[in-house]
Amino acid sequence: MEFFAEAFNALNLPVTILLGLVMLYWVISLLGVIDFEFLDGLADLDPDVEVDADTELETDSARTSGGGILHSVLNFLNATDVPLLFVISLIVLCLWVLNLVGNHYLNPESDALIASGVTVGSLIGAVFLTKFLTRPLTPLMRSFKISEEHQEPIVGREGVVRSSEVSQTYGQVEVASKGAPLLLHARVGEGRAPIPKGEKIIVIAKQENGGAYLVRSLEEKTS
Repeated sequence: MEFFAEAFNALNLPVTILLGLVMLYWVISLLGVIDFEFLDGLADLDPDVEVDADTELETDSARTSGGGILHSVLNFLNATDVPLLFVISLIVLCLWVLNLVGNHYLNPESDALIASGVTVGSLIGAVFLTKFLTRPLTPLMRSFKISEEHQEPIVGREGVVRSSEVSQTYGQVEVASKGAPLLLHARVGEGRAPIPKGEKIIVIAKQENGGAYLVRSLEEKTS
């Protein structure tokens, strides 16, 4: 009971709510209702920008600088190898733990000014702790990327819908592979009807602006 009282204390409540939102995301993601893979694309930002005209030099330079700074931050957090949302979730978890411990031991009088300092210090500590915790994962994630580059093509494979449905905005499908079946984020093409759970599909393409695959119902293919 003391733990819950500390977690829902007014000084710790904001970070507790933040942790709750992160947990909610993972629950929703596991259910296949929604995904945020577009955020992982931030880790692939290319800081090198080609200038096609002198009039675009200033704009492109600003974009290059912004992309370079963001890429440096992501690289510091190992988010160029480890999935960005996992890194963000770990930062929030570390922030929550450090904030609770900090307020418990350093702010027994529940002073708001001290609590603000504890939160700032906890955030800084969470960033460095996350960097330390994700460092052992980077070789593993890199090996996964290398294996993905050499695996058999996914486009053209058949599978089945595992989420409640596959629409233009969300969905997951399972396709067969040489090893364990692959669970993929999937979408239907623009103007196509959603594909219900359990229906067989075929992968027809991979989206260029994300990690999801475009799929089509096998019934539509044979009709």
